Amino acid sequence: SYPADARAFNDLGVIALMENDAEAGMNYLEKAYKLNTKDYAILNNMGCAYTKNGKYRDAKEMLENSLSARNTPEASFNLGVVMEKMGRYNMAIEKFNSGKTLGGAHYNAGLCKLMMGDLNGAKSSLQESVKQDGDKSAWPYYVLAVTGARSKDPSLMSVNLAKAIKLDSSLRDKAKKDLEFRNYFNNTEFKAALK
Repeated sequence: SYPADARAFNDLGVIALMENDAEAGMNYLEKAYKLNTKDYAILNNMGCAYTKNGKYRDAKEMLENSLSARNTPEASFNLGVVMEKMGRYNMAIEKFNSGKTLGGAHYNAGLCKLMMGDLNGAKSSLQESVKQDGDKSAWPYYVLAVTGARSKDPSLMSVNLAKAIKLDSSLRDKAKKDLEFRNYFNNTEFKAALK
């Protein structure tokens, strides 16, 4: 009986979430969950749906249950995102490290380290992100530039800001107004990076 198949509802839920229909996604996933409360993939996807809906406590519970059922890098990464949103950066970093095979894990860990004021840790994680993901995204470079500005390293700041802008020109205007760079607004290297 296909309609009672938890996997079918799970897949439909994931598709709906990918299409940004959080309500339909949640609907399908709840049906899947009712049919199978122990499936790690369903629990992980429920966690993602709760995260999209801003229900971080529920997301945390689902993702922890998913990890108990099967320790996957996906559930670790997703739990890291929830912990990051809850401002629990140490826990988030731990989870991103467990999911470090996934694109974005090093970037998010770097962001958390930056939020905690661990500039060396942030620099190291963000450089790993660049190594892992290459030039797929301008954001690791941009956050490395912020790390450079915070650690008073104009060369780290300007080299990475230039790379970020090369990958995404909209970051030029953001950087011009970003208070992270306020000490560099009149700096020659900063101005050169904006070109």
